[in-house]
Amino acid sequence: MDFLGQRYGTAETAAKGDDAATYDSWFKSQVQQALDDARPGVANEEVRELFFRRRQVLRQKLENEA
Repeated sequence: MDFLGQRYGTAETAAKGDDAATYDSWFKSQVQQALDDARPGVANEEVRELFFRRRQVLRQKLENEA
C-alpha cells in the first residue's frame, strides 16, 4: 500500500522550484488536490497497522544484521 506517494505527490516535485513563491504555489496545489480527491480516506487503524508491520520488518532486519 503505497498510498502516500501516489496520493499526494513527492518532495521531488517540490524540488523543481528554487524560490519560496514557487514552493508555496506547488504546496497549495498539492493541498487543493488532496481536498478535491474523491477517493475515500485511509482509516487511522489501517495506517497504524501498516506502519507497525513495517517497523517489525525493519527491526527484524536490524537484528539479523547484528
